[in-house]
Amino acid sequence: MIVTYQKEQTPFVWDKVEPFIEKALDRGSIFTKEDIYDGLRHELFQLWTWQNPELKAVLVTQLTVDACYMAVLSGSHMQEWIDELPGIEEWAKSVGCKKMKIHGRKGWSRILGYEITGKDELNLYICEKTL
Repeated sequence: MIVTYQKEQTPFVWDKVEPFIEKALDRGSIFTKEDIYDGLRHELFQLWTWQNPELKAVLVTQLTVDACYMAVLSGSHMQEWIDELPGIEEWAKSVGCKKMKIHGRKGWSRILGYEITGKDELNLYICEKTL
């Protein structure tokens, strides 16, 4: 089940989601965990989790001019939650996004069905999908 959180809930769930966020950021990111926390508290990011019933994965999104950027995507037992991602894509489309983006390992392209469009300043692959 996908659960999303409002900015006021961030302090109450942070201890549970922080290890997932930290793991993703350790693999390369322009963000720190403090950036993510502050961004969630100021509604610059959106926090999503997959639970069944325990926490399986965490997604942090950031809306840009025309895209929904997945700043953090981390979890275990991917086969249990990856099929829920189209729900996030539909939400992004409903708020005006034209594409989904993630920067990370090349494997995300295959797993998500996104096209590799280049590399970023950290030499991570930029993977995109038109909505």
